[in-house]
Amino acid sequence: MIVVFRWYRSGWGRYTQADPVFAKRSSTPYEYADDRTPVVSDPLGLFTWYWSWTVHTTPDPSADCNGAATSVECASARSVKLGCACKCIGSSAWRPDISAYIDMDIFILPNPLIRPGMTADPSISDQNSAVEHVEHVHVTPAAASLDRWLSPLEKQGTKTECETTCRTVRALDSVAFAKFEAALRQSQEHGN
Repeated sequence: MIVVFRWYRSGWGRYTQADPVFAKRSSTPYEYADDRTPVVSDPLGLFTWYWSWTVHTTPDPSADCNGAATSVECASARSVKLGCACKCIGSSAWRPDISAYIDMDIFILPNPLIRPGMTADPSISDQNSAVEHVEHVHVTPAAASLDRWLSPLEKQGTKTECETTCRTVRALDSVAFAKFEAALRQSQEHGN
């Protein structure tokens, strides 16, 4: 497979060059899509938004998410890590390419206890549909909120300006986590 930014060797099951965005943060910067190809695709050889989750079966999802307004499922962020790489977009023009890796816990009732009509979302009928609900109704809007906050930093400038922006972005993990967690909490307070 040939991608725009890196060479992928199918016999090796990984790229031949390190990921330019997460090379310093990843224990295996040469892997394809964090070795989770069913969950993530990486057609350009670069990370953008990526989230992973661990599902926990629990008798009380609300209690596991600090009193979230839910009886079936909820999500809680474990971490948000930001990456940034300078991308040349012209002879002397550079733009920061900011990405985020979000790691989450999802708490869900056991399958036998989930019944249609238990939530405002009629599509939730089992654990799989509950995970899909969490992703589309809670995680995606929270990630979009984080994207809106970060996108003003992705402005064109010199290479030095871009490198300065990337150093700043890499120091914002705790702020990004707080912003993502607040947006996620707000989404779950509506009991969707």
